[in-house]
Amino acid sequence: MKKLIYSLGALTFVSAIALTSCKKPADPGFTAAPSPAKVGENITFTDNEAERKNASYVWEFGDGTRSYDRVATHAYWTPGTYNAYQIVSNNKNAEKGKGLEKNSAVTVITITGPTASFTASSASVAVNQPVTFTNTSTDAGVYMWSYMGDNGMSWNGGSTTNKNLTLTFSAAGKYMVYLNADVKGSMGTSSANATPVEITVTGAPSPTANAAVRGMLYGKWTFVSDNIEVAGNSSATGPCLWPANGIQPANPLHSTITFNDNNTVWLVDANGNQTTGSSGTWGVDATGSYVMMTVLALPLGGTYHIENISATALTLKVKEICTAEPLASRTRILIMSK
Repeated sequence: MKKLIYSLGALTFVSAIALTSCKKPADPGFTAAPSPAKVGENITFTDNEAERKNASYVWEFGDGTRSYDRVATHAYWTPGTYNAYQIVSNNKNAEKGKGLEKNSAVTVITITGPTASFTASSASVAVNQPVTFTNTSTDAGVYMWSYMGDNGMSWNGGSTTNKNLTLTFSAAGKYMVYLNADVKGSMGTSSANATPVEITVTGAPSPTANAAVRGMLYGKWTFVSDNIEVAGNSSATGPCLWPANGIQPANPLHSTITFNDNNTVWLVDANGNQTTGSSGTWGVDATGSYVMMTVLALPLGGTYHIENISATALTLKVKEICTAEPLASRTRILIMSK
């Protein structure tokens, strides 16, 4: 009888060892939440088997990254769909990423990106009248506003976290306003462009907006230097051949220029008897930043940026001389004194 009891006890002990040594099959399976998710939003990948404690894991997220944690967290930075894989093994000593049993599960992760859109308080305004742009973009945190006018005026506001914008336009024309919306932290990998909005600006600039600059320009100026900066191909022909092959003149090309208060301008060449020259018209933009002249630049004058102005010194710089030949860009710098 004692022998039988001993045998039954031994059998029970052996059975217990056998049961506790059994490993749960490495059946893969997991959940991912939230899904769909937004760009930059953390998704938690959770193994379905709570009792599987001795397994090894590899998570392949479908964007070239992976994790070896039992519960993994990952964020995607580009919109789209991704196949996320879970590979599990009962071999807890398996080297990470190698020697794992090819038991895997897959799920499709959908990542949504930002949208960009905005509205304007008015499509037609007068010069210097404010326009408010209401940003209706979604899932974005960084914005870039800009505009381009048919009158040559442009603006780029750079990156900002301010969602809405108010602008005034200092010159008449038609302006296309642009908006780019980006996910904060995506470094430009997830952004959207809004449909541009056209703003028509009418009316003349305020008579006092450029009064100070106009007042300083009135009168006769003497040329100190008249330089040409050449970039690219200097052998262009036609309107770009000025001066020939970009050679700088030994002396200024002109002697004096006189800005009259009736918006006429008188240019006297450096050569000759100083009594003949060229006449034209001039004006200053509403901001006092540019002077437009029908003399000096070939073939029909140009728009010069006022680099510096005082009661006795003036520096003007034309934006570009050779618009007809991109490979022969030339910029003209005029320095004058009173």
